[in-house]
Amino acid sequence: MVKLFCAVVGVAGRAFPVDVDACQSVGDLKDVIKGEKTNDLKDVDADKLQLFLAKVEKGTQGSRIMHNGIH
Repeated sequence: MVKLFCAVVGVAGRAFPVDVDACQSVGDLKDVIKGEKTNDLKDVDADKLQLFLAKVEKGTQGSRIMHNGIH
């Protein structure tokens, strides 16, 4: 089982965790995310979700989210 933290662009609030098996597909992950945010994503089909990898850079001032090397 892998725990991923997700955030929805344009939706205020915190990132939320989802658990998926390492052998599951990206489509399965999209279904899990849709299931966790049914209200925020009510008008979006799971297969239409766009997922982006964001790495966390750890430093002395806490953690900052990076996407494609941009803070």
